[in-house]
Amino acid sequence: MPLPMRPMTVADVLDGAIEVIKAAPRSVIIVAGALVVPLELVSAWVQRDTLADRGLSGALSAATSPNSSDLGITGATIVLL
Repeated sequence: MPLPMRPMTVADVLDGAIEVIKAAPRSVIIVAGALVVPLELVSAWVQRDTLADRGLSGALSAATSPNSSDLGITGATIVLL
């Protein structure tokens, strides 16, 4: 069902989006998965060591490490953000 060519409110846009999802949920999930999954895999791979200094073991290693000022922010992290 085509959407009317007129100024739309937020409620009209949401209704249209819900109608699209109801009309073809499998297609919407496939397209969203094809776009989101690869991006999230790359993001997870780039940020794989950012949480290494969290928790009790991270606090102990940071306390005994002479270089504790490293933030772990790289250019790739900024690009992904």
